[in-house]
Parts: sequence; structure tokens; C-alpha cells
Amino acid sequence: MFSSPELSLPAGEGKAFDVRGFSYAAGWKVTGSDFGMNVEGLKVTNNRDDKDSAIVDIRFWKGTEVLASASCTSDPILTGTTVTLNCFSGDQKPSDFDKITISDTF
Repeated sequence: MFSSPELSLPAGEGKAFDVRGFSYAAGWKVTGSDFGMNVEGLKVTNNRDDKDSAIVDIRFWKGTEVLASASCTSDPILTGTTVTLNCFSGDQKPSDFDKITISDTF
């Protein structure tokens, strides 16, 4: 399993970002429920050379501590195709955090 360096999203939740040939669209959000966090509307476009699956970890940080994380995945995505990721977490969304990071894992 390879993990890319974490991409810090200082602008925060809902912003567009790119990780290693995957372009993630703006407009996603993290909501909380009694069962944990939900990441809603996280869409990715595959701009890589070949079909590939998205497997990303989203982490909420306070200083050097990870307060919560969510995992998002997709089936294999054809080049040039956009899909909405399936995300899950048993963690509660923190109300006070310094930054959100994203890492691409495969």
C-alpha cells in the first residue's frame, strides 16, 4: 500500500483540490450524526493516464493530534470520468480543529 504525502487543506472543507491526477470538486461537506461523520458530495475526476480507484483518508487535526478521520473510496474510474465517492467514519466531526488533510492511499 502506498500513501501519498498528506495534502493540507488550509482553506477548509468544501474547497476544490487535486491529488496525484485526481481532481476533487468544490462543494463537498462534512456533517455529523449520532453514528459518526458523513462526507457528502465529494466528487472526483480521474485525470490519470489509466483507469484507477480513489481511496482517500480525510483527517481533522488539532496541533499534532488527529481528532477524527474518514475514509472515502470508489470503484475503478475511467480516465476523464467523474464519480461521487463513498465515505464512512465512526468518528464524530470535531467542532474545533486546526486543519484538514487528505491523503491518497492505494
